[in-house]
Amino acid sequence: MPSDDIDWLALSRAQYVANWGQQTRRRRGSGRNSDLKNARHEAHLAFDPIWRRGYMTRTQAYQWLAIQMQWPRGDCHMGMMTCDECKRVVQIARKYLKRRT
Repeated sequence: MPSDDIDWLALSRAQYVANWGQQTRRRRGSGRNSDLKNARHEAHLAFDPIWRRGYMTRTQAYQWLAIQMQWPRGDCHMGMMTCDECKRVVQIARKYLKRRT
C-alpha cells in the first residue's frame, strides 16, 4: 500500500471511538480555587479565541475540538474535562492559533 493512501480501517476505528467510545462522560464539579477550576479557565483562555476571532462559529469550534479530542460531539464541554484533558485543549488550541497567525 503506498504511503499516501488512506488507511481506511484505522480511520473507521478512530471514527468509531470518536462517536461511541466515550459515551459515559459526565460533568465533574470543581471546588473553589481548585486545580481543575484553574485548568478549565486556562482551557477557555486558549480555546475561546478560535471562535471569538471568527475563525469558526462557536458550534463549529466545539465540533472541531471534539474531533481533535476524539470524543462524541456532545461530550466536548470544559465542564466534563479533567486537568489533563484541559491541558490537551490548551495545546491543541495554541497550535491552531499559531498556524492562523
